[in-house]
This record gives sequence, structure tokens and C-alpha cells, in this order.
Amino acid sequence: MRSVVTFLACMALAFSSSRSEAAALYTKGHADLGIGFKDGAFDIHIHAEGATIDGVEYDDEEFEADEVIIVVSPSALEARPANFGGFLNFDPIGVAAGVDYYKLPQGAGEATAEQLPFLGIATEEIPNGTFVGNAITLSIDNVVGPGFFSIFQDAFPGPSFKAASSDGLPDSFNFFTGIHDHFNYGFTAPGTYEVTLRATGTLVGGGIVTGTGTYTFSVVPEANSYVLLAVAGTSLLLLNLRARRFSVGQ
Repeated sequence: MRSVVTFLACMALAFSSSRSEAAALYTKGHADLGIGFKDGAFDIHIHAEGATIDGVEYDDEEFEADEVIIVVSPSALEARPANFGGFLNFDPIGVAAGVDYYKLPQGAGEATAEQLPFLGIATEEIPNGTFVGNAITLSIDNVVGPGFFSIFQDAFPGPSFKAASSDGLPDSFNFFTGIHDHFNYGFTAPGTYEVTLRATGTLVGGGIVTGTGTYTFSVVPEANSYVLLAVAGTSLLLLNLRARRFSVGQ
């Protein structure tokens, strides 16, 4: 029994340690999935502009896509709206009307009230005149996770879906350069999602360029799972130490 306790404690503590070394946690505030272009290649990253990452608020800082985990906390949980009249169609989210799912909101007010990341998509770093029509194509190429993932905007007369893994990927949509915009991000189950985004553009001088980046979202049903693992690991370690003291005392 003691050896099992020791093993579980070490595993939990090792997992927590490896996570903290791998990526920082983006928990609230404004940031963008940034798409830049430099030295002839796309630069796909996270641009923090008021985002809280590992407890620090960054006003203007860039991170590599794999340096940050975007946390979707329990306050993101809400019921999927019902369809109406052929105009409101929320089916691409991947759950039935009335069933709960997790949503990072498009609106700043909602994100602030729920203490969630206010996450946009930005091409502000790409100068006009770089690509034909000052436009590129963004694609969600792949999603690895326990449920369905979607990107959509609140619009009239109904939601405008840019990508939804519930009906297959890749999904593509056009995006102008020199701007940023905001979207809703849907997740149908708790867990870790790895979302691969591809940018493609035709250069004004000729030639097509493409680049990819993978963003990680952690959708948690209760308290942060990493914290729980750390607490569990510490508790198990203390139990093991107590068992050792008891054994020595005998």
C-alpha cells in the first residue's frame, strides 16, 4: 500500500511540475490569436493586451502559441440556445438545444463579468499591400480534444459559424489584414483541446505562403485540474511520510 501511495504522489507532482515548465496559464483579460508576417513567413502567436497570464497582467507582450494554455473556467458553462425559424441555427456547436457547453464569449462585457479570456483574432501586424486584396484565409485544420470545438460570431439574423469540428474539418474563412475581431469559442466537454490554425495568403509580388500554429485550451469542469493534481500529489506525499514515520516508530 505504501509503495502505491508513493507512486501516485510522485506521478501527480511530476505532472504538475512538467505542466508549469511547458506553458503559462492565460486565465482572463484581452489577448489575440495573432497572425503576423515577417521574413517571408507567417508568425502565429498569442498577443497579450491586458491578459492575465500566470497571475501577471501583460499590456503588450507576445508569446509563442505553445507557450500559453488558454483556460476556460467553469463560469463559461451555459445552455446551448434553441434554433428558431430557420434563422437561428446553433447545431454546429455539437450539442442539442438546452444542453450545457462551454463558451468563451465574443463580448468584452460578458468576458469581464465571467472572469474569462476575451480572445480575438488579429492580423494587425501585417501591413496593407502585403497580400492580394489585403486578405488571407484562416483554416481550422484539426482539433484534438474530448468534444467538439467551434468558432462563431453573434450576427443578424443568426449566428455566423466560421469553423465547427462537429461536421468535419478543415473549415476555412476569409480574414482581412491589418485588423482584429472577436468571436465565440465553443467546447462541448471538459478537457484539453489542441486547435491547429493555418494561415494562407497570396503575396502581391507573387507566390502563395502558408503557416500553422497550434493553440491549447484547457476546459475545466471545476477548480483548475492542475491545481487539484498538485494538491492531490501533496496530500498523498504527506500520507506516505506519515506512514514512514509510523513504521520507524514501530
